Formats: sequence, C-alpha cells, structure tokens
Amino acid sequence: MNVSIIVSNMSLESRILKEVRTLKRNGYDVRVLAAAFSHGTKKKKKEIKDLDVIYAGISMRSSNKLIRILSYPYYLLMLCLHAFRLNSDIYHCQDFHTLPVGCLLKLFGRKRVIYDAREHYAMLISENPVFPRFIKPAIRSLVNFLETVCCHFVDYIITVDPILEKNFLKLNKNVTVVANFPELMFFQSTEDNALMKKYNNRQLIIYVGGLTPYRGILESIKAIELVRNKIENVKLLFVGPFQDTKYEKKVLDYIKSNNLENLVEFTGPVPYGEVPKYLGISKLGLLLYQPTMRYSKTPYPIKLFEYIGYSLPVISSNLPELEKIINEINCGISVDPTNLREISDAIIYLLENPSEAKKMGENGRKAVEEKYNWEMMEKRLLEVYSDLIKQN
Repeated sequence: MNVSIIVSNMSLESRILKEVRTLKRNGYDVRVLAAAFSHGTKKKKKEIKDLDVIYAGISMRSSNKLIRILSYPYYLLMLCLHAFRLNSDIYHCQDFHTLPVGCLLKLFGRKRVIYDAREHYAMLISENPVFPRFIKPAIRSLVNFLETVCCHFVDYIITVDPILEKNFLKLNKNVTVVANFPELMFFQSTEDNALMKKYNNRQLIIYVGGLTPYRGILESIKAIELVRNKIENVKLLFVGPFQDTKYEKKVLDYIKSNNLENLVEFTGPVPYGEVPKYLGISKLGLLLYQPTMRYSKTPYPIKLFEYIGYSLPVISSNLPELEKIINEINCGISVDPTNLREISDAIIYLLENPSEAKKMGENGRKAVEEKYNWEMMEKRLLEVYSDLIKQN
C-alpha cells in the first residue's frame, strides 16, 4: 500500500517522523512530499533518516512573506501536480496548508485522503504578524470557512486532542485522536559532558520550543529577574528559535538594557534529537502560554510531556485545559502566566524544595511511561489506516 505524506515546508516535524516510522515498520510504502519555496529549485529526491523525501521545488521570485501568502493558489497547484504524479493509494495531508491539495486529489483522482488537523488553524494563521490587526478577524473567518468545506471531502480526520475532535466531528464522522506524545526512546539517557561542565554551578530553568510573544518569553525573563534576588545561581535557558525578528529584537534589547546577559541564554535552533541533552541537565520546565483564544484550547502541548518524561517538574499556565492535566498528574504548579510574582514564587518554591520537586518529576515520568507516549498513539494511527483500507 503506497502512502504519500504531504507537508507544507521543508522541515519535518517530530510528529511527521513518528508517523512515517510507524507506517514503515508496519509494511506501508511511505513517501514524504515536501513543498520547498525556492528560487528555481527543481524537484529533488533525498533520503533523510531512512525516509523517502521528495522536495517539490516551488519557484518564487520573492522571499517576501506577504507575496508568498498571496501566491497560495499557485503553491496549491504546483503541489497538487507533484502529488498526482506520485499516484499513491493514500494521501496524508499534514496541515491546513496542504488540505486543499487533498480535496483536489479526492475530487479529481478519487484518492483516499487523511487530514492531520493538529492545530486550531484559523486562530494560528490569523496570529501571523504579517497580517495587520484589523484584517485578522477576516483571515480567521476565511480559514475557518475553507477548512469546514474541505473537511467534508476527506475520508478521515486525525487530530491531537479531544477539543479538536469534538469540533471536527461536526464536519466529518470519521475523526480519531492521535495525540502528539513523544516516543519513549526520546527519554533514553543522553549525557553531554561538555554541557554538564558548562552549567555545572547553575540551576537551569528551561523552555523548549519556538519563541513568540504568546508563549510567555518576556514574562519568563522578568520572573527570573525576581528569582535571582533570592537564588543567585539560577539561569534561564531557551532552546529554540525566535519566529519573528521584531519580537527577537524586543527581547534582546530588554536583556541588554537590564544587564541580564549572564542570567538568560538562547541556544537558537537545536535538532530535535539533541533536545534531551538540555532537558537532562535542567531543574524544571516552563510552559507559560499566554491567555489567548488559541492556547486556552490546548490541553496536550508536546513540550509538557517532554519535560515530565525527563522527570522535570513544570511551571505551567493556569489555563483550564493545561491546569486540568497538571493537577491530574500532579507534576507541577499552575500559575497566572501574566503574574510575574506568582511565576517567580513557584520557581523559588520548587528550587528550595527539591524533595517536592522530585516527587512531581517522578509522577510525570510515570504518567508518560504508562499513558502519554507515542507507542500508545501509534495503535490508533494504524487503526485509521486499516479502517480506510477496509472501506475501499
């Protein structure tokens, strides 16, 4: 059975890699079709980590983000042509950007199509800083309309949490939650002597992921300033890239103007396989999503499970869905993500009470081993594919 997984950019996220490995282990012939905006790059085929990846070079005369957005119909057409040439039995669309391609494959090729809906895309896309504030509601409505229409044509929808599942069941009867939990092998010990030596005398507070205003980056930095007044050897480590240059400048200017260079460190982009090296030497993880419409509906951020899988207690936003799971596992402290004093007090409490922090870490590790891992989810993924084959 031939499967093409269609992704909207050249970077292959951990979820995509997990899905591909699962399918290949179970006898599926899997190819990844990745859209690559370029300046004349031709289609090329590569082997990446034993994956059959085809880059669909989509030539653009400009690197301007707004122009690329306006060129979306052209992008869809080029990607769709590449997909048709593969002539696969099943097409797995990895996000909203590739969903219309799946619809065209269904309508004109009678192909079997899966939509992997792992975000609240209407909210996510409308938050893009390229859009002026006044147009964001219209963008949100447009994306929601397009997604609603397309979901009626796909054969199956895979989503990542019960909230999204409930929403998509209104559009399609075939919806399954395949949560984006980490693989257990992610938590194999990977000590790095150089890193251990570098941070030997520091108590590391870590954040892993993209750096955006909505993820509480400045709030974390300001809270650590307060923590330093009581715990001098604390250090805040951000593992991941900034996703907006203007916000990056704002954050770095704040650090420089307040002489915080020795208190805060940024690694920049780090390969997914190297993230455990940083988690393994940290004391606790931060998950300070701000109270936006998007994050108020996010119960299963993968970084939460990466933290607790490494036995790290978590300082988390007290958003309803997040707080529910933190309390269920008893793996950390929920705080108001806009209240600097509340954040700093929670950090100080866990650093000054290592036995309590250790217990929370153990609770988190146990929960990941027993429930919140990819090995549990891949069974659901395989059931979706099996059902889809039987339907046809």
